[in-house]
Amino acid sequence: MTRPTILCVDDEANVLKALKRLLRKEPYEIITAGSGDEALEIIKHVTPEVVISDQRMPGMQGTELLQQVKQLLPETVRVVLSGYADASSILEAINLGHIFRFLTKPWQDDQLKEAIHQCVQQHEIGIQNRRLLEQVALQNQQLKRWNESLEVAVQARTYSLQLAQDVLAKLPWPILGIDADGQIALMNEAACAVESPFQHLTPGTEVAHSLPGDWNEAITRCLTSPNSDDACQSIEAGITVKRLGEGKHVRGCLVAFDPAAIASICDV
Repeated sequence: MTRPTILCVDDEANVLKALKRLLRKEPYEIITAGSGDEALEIIKHVTPEVVISDQRMPGMQGTELLQQVKQLLPETVRVVLSGYADASSILEAINLGHIFRFLTKPWQDDQLKEAIHQCVQQHEIGIQNRRLLEQVALQNQQLKRWNESLEVAVQARTYSLQLAQDVLAKLPWPILGIDADGQIALMNEAACAVESPFQHLTPGTEVAHSLPGDWNEAITRCLTSPNSDDACQSIEAGITVKRLGEGKHVRGCLVAFDPAAIASICDV
């Protein structure tokens, strides 16, 4: 596993030596720079997890350096280490450098180690958050594509259903759709026509009170009988009852009439 890299920036060589000495047994790769310009040159080739910079350095102050670090490496955690712990320095560091921590000189060794440890953890959290955001964005894109595909499929399915309904409505033979409760759920145009013996029927009518007894018996057998032979049967010449659905999942049945049979049917 690659060790986290800590870039320490200070114009005082003894401070950099003290930091390296303090952190030599810690699980970090320590890199030092004596100025902001040198630090910017280093991060062209190295991506540190944490940058710790002195605030007051000749040529480029720490807040200016950390502001550029933020633009170049937004996930790198930025820390100001300064001997000038006045309110204006802290505010400037926060506003310009977008720092995670402000540490003062002289430091307490244990406190500095703990602060750096927290900075490394913060970097890991930032990386995890970015990955999660990328994953969410990818999933959102996939969901969008799935929704678009589903919409196309629904449109195609809707078109097919509309076409099937139109074909059923325009068939020249009277057709009755009976639901699983024995009520008329559908009548095509031929069944509703003036010359049809079923013109007085409407969806919602119970067939038990509207159709001849032998028809009702055939419809009941079709809806309830476990015998597969009863799923499709002829009531009489030209009149057929067919079950809709399979096994226990019976949705109803279809009663279809041959035009030749209509003339022999008495008013119901």
